[in-house]
Amino acid sequence: MTDTRFYAVKVTSGQEENVMGVASLRIRAQGFPIKSLLAPPRLRGTIIVEATDFGAVNMALSGIRHVKRVLYGAIEEDEISNLITVEKKVEEFNAGDAVEVVSGPFKDMKGTVVRAEKDKQEVLIEFLEASFPLPVTITTDMLRKSKDQNRRGSRWQSRQYGL
Repeated sequence: MTDTRFYAVKVTSGQEENVMGVASLRIRAQGFPIKSLLAPPRLRGTIIVEATDFGAVNMALSGIRHVKRVLYGAIEEDEISNLITVEKKVEEFNAGDAVEVVSGPFKDMKGTVVRAEKDKQEVLIEFLEASFPLPVTITTDMLRKSKDQNRRGSRWQSRQYGL
């Protein structure tokens, strides 16, 4: 068994890469006993640090912009391996697909995909139940394709006005 442990560091969401860049420069310059830095894509706002002790992590990351706090306690290796394994089934969404939100604050709402950003795994959807067009960006893991595909297309685009 190795003498290193894994520690979680909370950072501002979306700033994981910036914090890791600054932290790696500081770790190399000052020689902290830190082996690796990891930003799991499914765990936003968190960096995993592999180090010999908690104090080294705390000293290396203190004062870096966007670092909120170092969570006390070590993380087990099997929990880390669950975070970094690649999911085999990734559902692909295209513009015009009817979708249903399965988690989060918009759970059980139905909508239509307006734009899909495959590299970020996010989609922009408009909800069908809203009384006005309400575009919301949601990650694809919170969505599934709706079984009711006859609602395909936005209701705002399909409405016809006779003049």
